[in-house]
Amino acid sequence: MTRQWGKREEIDLSDNQITAILQIAEASSKRDYLVIRFMCDCGLRLNEVLGRLNDDPRKKQTIPGIQVENVRWDKKTIWLRGKSSRNPYSGRQEQEVPIPQSLLLPFKDYLGNRDKGRAFDVSDRSIEDHLWKYAREAGLVDWRKVHPHRLRHYFITRVARLTKDPVAARDLARHRSLAVTNRYIAEYDIEQKSSIVERLSH
Repeated sequence: MTRQWGKREEIDLSDNQITAILQIAEASSKRDYLVIRFMCDCGLRLNEVLGRLNDDPRKKQTIPGIQVENVRWDKKTIWLRGKSSRNPYSGRQEQEVPIPQSLLLPFKDYLGNRDKGRAFDVSDRSIEDHLWKYAREAGLVDWRKVHPHRLRHYFITRVARLTKDPVAARDLARHRSLAVTNRYIAEYDIEQKSSIVERLSH
């Protein structure tokens, strides 16, 4: 399903499409596979995974990305600093983010004996290019619309539909308000709407 988001047409990814992309990524690059999973399984932004220097050279603020020493293996969480902002959910302070066990195990294997530093030494441009490649190989007609932030949209939509709790979706997305979270949640397609109407009919 595609829809307009601002001036750009976006694609809402399905479970089957994500599964196909992940299978191809895993066979190609363990690094790319893990980066993609952090976005679609934890809702991280790409710069929260990889890190990024501030666009303003006059400022020293950076987004460090996932640092190995900040992973809490026993708690299955990671401490990270989000995008620079004044709001309490995505501000400069560190936030504890849960990691599913199914992601934690291959991540630990990928890191090997490393115990500090950036987890992924790769550029955002490289990940974007590879994501396009995996989406194309997975057979997505609109593969050029599959950019990293769509994986975060996919995560937030899944949380909203699984929990049926808008507050949970807001908190896991680390947004300040439900209004922002709602912008990320994909609209049901016509088949899903029809199924709901059928279930409600007398």
